[in-house]
Amino acid sequence: MEVNKVIKFLEKNPLGMTLPEMAGGTRQIKKMRMLRPQLAQAVREGLIMPVSQRSGHTVYRLVKYLANR
Repeated sequence: MEVNKVIKFLEKNPLGMTLPEMAGGTRQIKKMRMLRPQLAQAVREGLIMPVSQRSGHTVYRLVKYLANR
């Protein structure tokens, strides 16, 4: 189970992050490619949720932060 990395990123930033932000910049394609399947997995499992769009990328948030708003 490799979703943990994505969850950790989002826990640090409850407001939500885009994938390039998690990878630490738009140019880090390799890291983004690693994170993308983990992100998809976490969305399928209902741990995180796409909430909005920022600069053409989807912003993801942890569901637990969405729940207690």
